[in-house]
Amino acid sequence: MRRPGLHPPSLPLRAWLLTAVAALFLLLLQNGSFGDVFPLLLGFMPLESGGPGYLHILLGRATATFCCISVAVLFGWSTALALTLLTAFTGKGGLKVMVWAGRFLGSVPPMAWALGILVVLIQRWGIPVETLFPYVPPEGMDSAMLRVGREVWAWMLPVVVLALPACAMMLSALAHRLEMLMAGEEYCHLRARGLGMGTILHRHFLPSLILDMARQGRATLPLLVGFSVPVEHIFGFDGLGGFSGQMLLTHEYTKALPAALYLGGWMLLLWFSLLGMVERRSPAARVLPAYPEGEGRALICAIGGAVLLLALLVLPYWMQGEAIGNAQRVWWREILFVAQVMGVAVVVVLVSMPLWQGWDRIRPKWNFGLVSPGVNEAVLLPALLFGALAWLDVPMAAIGAGMALSLGGMALLREQARELSTRRMVEASRMLGENIPGILKHHLLRFLLPSLGNWAFRMMSALLLWMSIIHWFVAGAGEGTNLWWGAQMRLASEEVFDDPRGVMVPALMVALWCLSLQLLSRAFRADLPPKDIQPADPR
Repeated sequence: MRRPGLHPPSLPLRAWLLTAVAALFLLLLQNGSFGDVFPLLLGFMPLESGGPGYLHILLGRATATFCCISVAVLFGWSTALALTLLTAFTGKGGLKVMVWAGRFLGSVPPMAWALGILVVLIQRWGIPVETLFPYVPPEGMDSAMLRVGREVWAWMLPVVVLALPACAMMLSALAHRLEMLMAGEEYCHLRARGLGMGTILHRHFLPSLILDMARQGRATLPLLVGFSVPVEHIFGFDGLGGFSGQMLLTHEYTKALPAALYLGGWMLLLWFSLLGMVERRSPAARVLPAYPEGEGRALICAIGGAVLLLALLVLPYWMQGEAIGNAQRVWWREILFVAQVMGVAVVVVLVSMPLWQGWDRIRPKWNFGLVSPGVNEAVLLPALLFGALAWLDVPMAAIGAGMALSLGGMALLREQARELSTRRMVEASRMLGENIPGILKHHLLRFLLPSLGNWAFRMMSALLLWMSIIHWFVAGAGEGTNLWWGAQMRLASEEVFDDPRGVMVPALMVALWCLSLQLLSRAFRADLPPKDIQPADPR
């Protein structure tokens, strides 16, 4: 029997099913036919009429991307685990600093500051471009050692850039888990027996950290698959992400993006299966509890997010320069579109809540979310925006994106509502004759609305980031003065070594807006209260 708290064994298949549906939807948006459905699923659909199947073109690139992300994940997660274990020797104060450092690195879009560090190194310390993008000598003039060195260098840069976000997103979770383990009674008993810190970490806490790392990694991998598109395209890596970025720019093969997305689903299937094996074979026998966090954290995040949001609304009008003027001219359009999408999603979720009269009787596997909410949002968001922003006009994109993203919010709230239905306060209200709308009003809304606020602000941050990445490829070649932030970065990237402000100013605007929205999301409680809470009588 499966231990409670573990992800279901069918989770890899559900993730593959979700990406397959998204790939078919994207194929139909690009004037594909229903006759291409089975060739796409079976792997022999040609990218052009009379050409070979897409597996002949993309399988090698998909293998290279799979290996690149796998090495980056292993490198990033092992670095986060090593930093967490080393910080444990400094005591609880050091762990607290590590937790907040991980939260800060994860709140600012990790891939944004990872690429930003590279641009700053090039501009500030004058690292020549030839050391980052190796020189290719004429044919027949290179040696075997030079070819091997070029291949290693070509792999090292994407791996390092992808490993930085993987480390940042895992660091906070592992540090917080170890902090809670050191605050428990087990740690006190082990120290009283005279065991050293190294023995306690290796024999008692390390299995729990590995189990937690396998669980947290499921939400990281889909994001890294999406981030591999700009990274591989920028560094010229011959992988699935680099091929997808090139197709977004040239539109040479209209069926290439659905095929690439479908192969990405197979990569997620394999990764999730491996993580499930690690999770089920972990020596940590007990279920790791979800430790709630204090109210002080929510207050600090609310104040910081509000101050940063006010500064972003006011300060750009006081600054001078062409780059800041171009970025400030379109900020309202970017934020308005994100607000419209999430407004539609929140309204759909709220309207659907009174219709959940059977939420306590529906089996969990028939939930609206085919997979866990974090994986659902991470996989659905890129496919949705690729289709909506590139091939539909903006009003339809806002409505369609909002209605599709509402599925993730409904999955999250229905899961929490199902858990709350087993609490004593709901059972007591039922025995007193309270109906479903009354229970929803008096008991569930005060716990579910904070979760809805956390989800909405978090998704606004993700939407803004993905919009910038997609506009880099789709609208980057356009002309005009009111370009989106991603298009501004694309046009200014050709002169980044002469004047980096054209790239860094809109990138900084995106990063700061995402940071403010992430801080505001952390001001809302995303977890449920303890089970022994005694609520007030609703009557």
